[in-house]
Amino acid sequence: MSSIKLSSINIQKLTRDDDIGSFDCGDKDLNEFIKEDALNQMNAKISVTYLCRYNMHIIAYFTLSADSIKINTNDLEIFENKEIPYKEFPAVKIGRLAVCNPYQNRGVATNLILLIVGRAFTLSEYIGIRYVSVDAYIDSVGFYEKRYFTEFIHDGKRRTVQMYLDILKIEQS
Repeated sequence: MSSIKLSSINIQKLTRDDDIGSFDCGDKDLNEFIKEDALNQMNAKISVTYLCRYNMHIIAYFTLSADSIKINTNDLEIFENKEIPYKEFPAVKIGRLAVCNPYQNRGVATNLILLIVGRAFTLSEYIGIRYVSVDAYIDSVGFYEKRYFTEFIHDGKRRTVQMYLDILKIEQS
C-alpha cells in the first residue's frame, strides 16, 4: 500500500454532525473514545478532537490538550533545564491518536505527529510550550521512540508509558 501524504488529508474539529459510527482502528478503548467521550470532553474544555479525512472518509483522529510535565528536582538533568529550576514544564499532550484499520502502516500516524509537533512549535511563539507529551500504550512506545520521543516514567503499574519530545531541540536542529 502506498503512503498517504499529509497534504492529502483534510483535518477539522469533531462536530456533532460527523458520522463516526463506522470508525474502527482495532482498539476498543480508542474506538469507544471517539464515539462516546470525545464530544463531551470538547464541551467540557478538557481536550479537542480532530478528524482526519482522506477521499471523504474518516481515516484517523487525534486529541490535544494542555499538559505540564512534572518532575522531581533530582531529575532536572534529564530535561537539561538546570538553569530553570521549575518542577513543571508546559506541554501539549497528545491524548489520543488512532488510525482506521485500512489506513494503518501508510504513514498517516507519522504525518499527524509531524503536524502536532509543528502546531506546538508555532504555538510556542505565543504561549509557553516546551514539550509535546503522550501517554503511549506499551505496544506503541517503539513508534514514538522512532519519532524522537523519550520515555520519561514507566512504573510498570500503568497501561501507558509517559513520553515527551522537546520542541526546543527541534528549533535548534
